[in-house]
Amino acid sequence: MLQVFVFNIPVESGERIGFSTTLLLAITVYMTIVSNRLPDFSYLDISYLSNFLLSDVTSGILLIICVIQSLRFYHAPVMQQFPKVWVPDLIVGNPYGSNINLAENGRVVQFTNEGEAVWQPANVFEMNCVAQIAYYPFDMQNCTFGFLPWGFGVKDLFFNVVSQELMNIYFSPNGKWEITNTRLYSQIFYGDQLLRLEFTFKRRSRYEIINTVGPIIILGMLQVFVFIIPVESGERIGFSTTLLLAITVYMTIVSDRLPDVSYPDISYLSYFLLSDVTSGVLLIVCVIQSLRFYHAPDSQQFPKWVIYITKVCSKWKQKVSPKDKQHINDEQIVNSDDIHVPTASEEEEREAPPINWPMISGCFDKICICCFTCICMIRTIVLFVMLTM
Repeated sequence: MLQVFVFNIPVESGERIGFSTTLLLAITVYMTIVSNRLPDFSYLDISYLSNFLLSDVTSGILLIICVIQSLRFYHAPVMQQFPKVWVPDLIVGNPYGSNINLAENGRVVQFTNEGEAVWQPANVFEMNCVAQIAYYPFDMQNCTFGFLPWGFGVKDLFFNVVSQELMNIYFSPNGKWEITNTRLYSQIFYGDQLLRLEFTFKRRSRYEIINTVGPIIILGMLQVFVFIIPVESGERIGFSTTLLLAITVYMTIVSDRLPDVSYPDISYLSYFLLSDVTSGVLLIVCVIQSLRFYHAPDSQQFPKWVIYITKVCSKWKQKVSPKDKQHINDEQIVNSDDIHVPTASEEEEREAPPINWPMISGCFDKICICCFTCICMIRTIVLFVMLTM
């Protein structure tokens, strides 16, 4: 009867084998004692006690076999693989190309010693994702992968999400994207249950800032300096057209790095490049007009608006550096009747320098420098505000 209690001994104690073999040894000892006290012949019949001891030895051997098998079950690997087990047909809800059935590539199911079935299908997935490129290169992408149990409704198959966070044990960091958030959840969609995996990516923008955004802003600021180049050098047109060509090259590079879609929005950097190209074209027009002013013949009549702009530019220049006033001693008194106060028109005629076409070209260059500098600063500030919202 004591043999039965071997299964009550905890497996972790390591005493089951020793206990069962000790009992078997005790039974064989008692069997030897009984056989020594009985006559050694087989005629007519054998003692019932000998038969009982023999059955005890047999049950003891079977008990040891059961104990060994129990220990094998306990210390077996956590999971055992069974290749011929039913698994649901899970298809990708938003595939990029052909549809993928997870059950086709992995039907091996692992069972734990607690009866839990584990199915781990592996595959490489290509799925559709709406690209949010408005804030490139500071953009964040939110992609959702959907898996649909084909042919099974909510009553037939139910997804019980244990944890909403995905495990990233085997994830290796990417040099271009950083995963900021993951989410796993189930959703009822037209009577079918979907298993959705949501990933939030953030672009690592340092490379794009150094190689794309920085040069674009520098080229835009460099356009203003075309009006500082002396007209006599003959390099203004070449300088401005080269900058415009460089900006269009960067516009092509940026467009190649972004998907050619218009929904939900276009990158603000593309708008900035378009404004750069527009300002570059206007700048070339202004440079040509400045050269026309400079090389105009002296016999050509001045338009009224050109004379007005030149006078305003000349007055502004005089107001920037006013002459120091002369201090008059208190002892020097002059009679007010001897002083002639000039009128505004006389003062303007006396202070206004003679107008010529090179002067008009210089005033036009100054106005263009102020205007294009303001445009460049406003565009750059608006770009950074929009990208970092």
